[in-house]
Amino acid sequence: MAEKRLFGKKIIDKEIFFGKFLVGGEREKYALTASSSINCDCADGTIARGVGMESYTVNDAAVTLSPTLQARFFITLEKDDGGEKKETIGYITHKNAAYVYDETQGTFYNIGTLQGGGVMTPAIDKNGDFKTLFACKTGAYRLEQKRLLQCTDAACQTAICFYGGRVFIATRDFWVLYSAPYAPTDFTENADDSGMIALRNDCGKIVGLLGLKNRLCVLYEYGISMITLDGSARSFERKDVVYNGGKIFGETACVANVGGEKAYFLAEDGVYRFDGVKLEKTCKNVTISATKNYSCGRAIAEGKYFVTYTDKDGVWRTLAVDLETGKGDETFVMNGLYSWNGKTLFGKDGVLYKIVKYGDLPTGEKAEFTVEKTDFSVRGSKTLKALRFCGEGSFDLTVTGGKKTKRISVLFEGGLARVPLAIRATDFTIAIEPHAGVKIRNMTAELQTLE
Repeated sequence: MAEKRLFGKKIIDKEIFFGKFLVGGEREKYALTASSSINCDCADGTIARGVGMESYTVNDAAVTLSPTLQARFFITLEKDDGGEKKETIGYITHKNAAYVYDETQGTFYNIGTLQGGGVMTPAIDKNGDFKTLFACKTGAYRLEQKRLLQCTDAACQTAICFYGGRVFIATRDFWVLYSAPYAPTDFTENADDSGMIALRNDCGKIVGLLGLKNRLCVLYEYGISMITLDGSARSFERKDVVYNGGKIFGETACVANVGGEKAYFLAEDGVYRFDGVKLEKTCKNVTISATKNYSCGRAIAEGKYFVTYTDKDGVWRTLAVDLETGKGDETFVMNGLYSWNGKTLFGKDGVLYKIVKYGDLPTGEKAEFTVEKTDFSVRGSKTLKALRFCGEGSFDLTVTGGKKTKRISVLFEGGLARVPLAIRATDFTIAIEPHAGVKIRNMTAELQTLE
């Protein structure tokens, strides 16, 4: 074959293969790392579109909210006038006013104000009936017939959960109040049934409570304890866990069951995963510097842990952390996130939504995996002849080199797609916008240089 030459220089063809796509500070050989990624899912090294949203409907009608509402949402079950159990949704505002939804009127109505903060938990009594309990500075209350009825006047902190048949509520900074077994409104002190547990006072206030592997997991501002719940209340035992991370935001804690029960929570310095014994930081590919905000929340959906928070610059962010790989991707902001019994709630632009895998993105949002000014590790001026991809589905591709930009809609055929470009420059910016259902497995850059 004759040697190809141009202007007296030898033409060299090169192919640069990228076997996976990474996000954040990750660097690997044969991997293409994004400068920025939003609403994409790259947890397994491929590019897919991240989750979307779908209106949460009641009686086939979307549930609307005030566009400026700052609230934490919740879901529970309540009996209607006919004794039938029905799903009830509600929220607690940043001013501690509690509301539940009236499906006959299609509006939220106020059930009272929870002084000094408010948290809630669904619970079950010995008859299998659901009870919704709220805790605040003036005590614990149950929701019944659209009213808040007081169960105890013990001053409560913003941590509550139902586990092992009991309701547990943080109180007096370093104590936990617990109910009698399957009597979620009975807090009368008794050696075997209900009472108080004294906990650590050397690592800040209690900020979170959750059940994990038949034990009560207690989150302090700077520590963790596990309470064994076997036997009667008088035999509860505490074991402390070494924790050296940043300040914990207890309202972001929840439990997922993927490869065994694990608790996830957000701290100032990142996301942590805890199986009751081993504690580790996850989502290491994303730099996190979080601050507490009233509406920060969490949910488990579509195999991911979602958490909303504000960063040190006051910018709202929502992360999606893959439960299997521990890798995180940034997605659109979801306010007041909450999940229960397989359902998720969050507010966006005056509407209540749930997370769905192939749902819509908010107006003005798009999914984009962007690599800025890459030279493909080939110095000097070069021609990007084409990009080849393996995968399925479709996506939009934008490539910029020098003053030239090309935007192409790409559809895989037989698992392959080749996009001719013929752009000459020293470096290139590549933006991939995945459509719902796409999976991009790898990419090859066809280059041509002169020597």
